Amino acid sequence: MAVFFWTGDDVFSLQEKKRVWLKAFTEKYQSDLNIEEREYQSLSSSELSVFLYAAPFLGDKRLCFLSGVPSSAKDKKDEKKETIVEEFLTKGVPDDLVLICIQPTPDKRTRFYKKCVPLMKTEIFSFPSGSALSQWVRQRVALYKGAISSSSISYLIEKLLETNLFIYDVEIQKLCLYVNGKEITKTDIDDLVVAHSATNIFRLLDMISAKRPLEAIKELHVVLDSGEGIFQVLYMLVKQFRNFIFAMSLKNPSSQDLVKECKMHPFVAKKVIGFLRNMKYEQVKAFYLSLLKIDEGVKTGKIPMTSHNEKMLSFEIEKAVVKFCT
Repeated sequence: MAVFFWTGDDVFSLQEKKRVWLKAFTEKYQSDLNIEEREYQSLSSSELSVFLYAAPFLGDKRLCFLSGVPSSAKDKKDEKKETIVEEFLTKGVPDDLVLICIQPTPDKRTRFYKKCVPLMKTEIFSFPSGSALSQWVRQRVALYKGAISSSSISYLIEKLLETNLFIYDVEIQKLCLYVNGKEITKTDIDDLVVAHSATNIFRLLDMISAKRPLEAIKELHVVLDSGEGIFQVLYMLVKQFRNFIFAMSLKNPSSQDLVKECKMHPFVAKKVIGFLRNMKYEQVKAFYLSLLKIDEGVKTGKIPMTSHNEKMLSFEIEKAVVKFCT
């Protein structure tokens, strides 16, 4: 089969494979004349037909990438273009064409998707988690002529809390340049890598779940002093307690269940499971409702706020924390 469908949330790995194919094709045919890349949404129906049915120019094969097929839920639908693609795939792709359709987030509900995808060889690029992510980090560090221990890999992953390998790659390159051949340490990571805001929030949540109000308030101000806005802190607290409530609605959930059901980062899922051991549903729900009440108070003006004075909002969050912990 000469038609491929690449999809999934790991766009970095998808792009890496695309670069490998481009290089291999260019080296094999000693030319890039028959390589084409087009965006489905930007093509007219006539341009799409020309793209699909054109013959190779002074060569034996064409390598073509068509991004945006099948369509995502946000894309504008065009029945005429969809029919062109469906008929092209149904009749059989010419031997002189290798076609790769790319859509990270296809709308699987559509007839277009259900008709086209079975006619293509599908490869799903999923963001690695757990040991697979650790192994990816180790390999990437080695690629940039660096070295890193298993504990430092875990520390980097927990600090970044990302589901985007592009960000990991940039940070790894930066670290490898900084250490210049030496092993990357946790100190190097602290010096160069800015922690994801959720990392600081989880230290605050650690104190809240342990029912230690003074330490919790101290951590709240550590988060604020790190540059995180008070509104963002409120939003993240609401989000995490919503996660707690959802997790509690499941029967004996594992961290893998939360990764699958809630699309949580594996580190976040593991933290949530840990918090559940120290919390009761009624307490979590009451604190969540108190956070929503604070949010409503800000939006309705009951809690006076200005861009220069956020003390009242901070005070309301502190009161909610103390009440939860006592």
